This record gives sequence, structure tokens and C-alpha cells, in this order.
Amino acid sequence: MADPFLPSSSSLPFMRRHLRSSPSPVILRQLEEEAKAREAANTVDITQVMSKLDRRSQLKRELPPK
Repeated sequence: MADPFLPSSSSLPFMRRHLRSSPSPVILRQLEEEAKAREAANTVDITQVMSKLDRRSQLKRELPPK
């Protein structure tokens, strides 16, 4: 019986199609890292936003009226 995992001329197109449909571990790791980076970029630290707003309001109070 022939080994189904060894390429032969008749099964080569099928194997190519199969290889394309399953990404390598390197590509999977890269996709995971990209997803983590996107998630981190979309996450906003509300404490930083609030502290910026507080600083702006303090500066407005400290400025003398024109």
C-alpha cells in the first residue's frame, strides 16, 4: 500500500491545495502577534485620557483672563 503522505504525480495538486489551506506555525504566530498589536492599539487607557483632560482644565484656570 502506498503512503498517502508521500507525493506522487497524481496526488501533487491535492497536496499543494492542502498545504495552502493550512498555514505554517510561523504564519500563525505572526497573525497572533498582529491581532495582539491591533487589540493593544484599540485599547485606550481611560486614566490617561482623564488626566489629560484634568491638566487642560487646570491650565485654563491658571491662565489670566484676556
